[in-house]
Amino acid sequence: MTDPELTVSYSDFTLADVHALTAPTAKYANKPDPQAILRKGLIEEVAEYAWEVAQGRKADEDQFESELGDVLWYVSEISQFQKTTIAGLAIGQSFDDFQAQVDVSNVLPILGTDGVEVDAEEQPHIALAVMALRVVDVLNPKNKDLWFPSYQRPSPEKSLGDLLTITSFIASRHSILLSGALKHTIEKLSDRERKPHVIDEANKNELVASMRERLNIHPFVGTLLVTTFAAEASEETK
Repeated sequence: MTDPELTVSYSDFTLADVHALTAPTAKYANKPDPQAILRKGLIEEVAEYAWEVAQGRKADEDQFESELGDVLWYVSEISQFQKTTIAGLAIGQSFDDFQAQVDVSNVLPILGTDGVEVDAEEQPHIALAVMALRVVDVLNPKNKDLWFPSYQRPSPEKSLGDLLTITSFIASRHSILLSGALKHTIEKLSDRERKPHVIDEANKNELVASMRERLNIHPFVGTLLVTTFAAEASEETK
């Protein structure tokens, strides 16, 4: 539950403040592999967002706030679980201040295997999906194609920083503040726990097939999403 004694405005929230508020909504810590739950949950969140955008669906501000807030929840929880900071987000800096200074040119470039770069400003939903997959791959290396052509994985701090940067850029495009998105998700989860999907052997193939069909959003990125999702699903059923 949100602390009723909290007096800090959401617009002033730092990473430490967000950690304090998201922690009570994180009921995965007692599971056998908490990090795996975070990895798969993040994949599902950004895949759903990218698919909706690719279908040309129009969402109202509340829906965008909710979806971006969910991504921020995972950014916060992964940072907390890994005991790491987020590149570009200074200690004591608010999320809104980070958003105001965001520069997408600072993220690691996205190159397809054909060498063509994905423009993060023109296709931010694609960039969001890739940055999320990169976070997952840094935590659990499975897909070197995410790092083409260098194949060198950065630190968790950098991968989380890139994901936060693209999330901030998308939020600004829709005139949404990160503080608003965070508030939306924290209040939504204040009376229930978040339960990322757990993938078992019985439904693994169906989920992967569904993911493949829904993610026909960009040949290279669709392949990355399906490959990473399948690898995570297979690992859970070992």
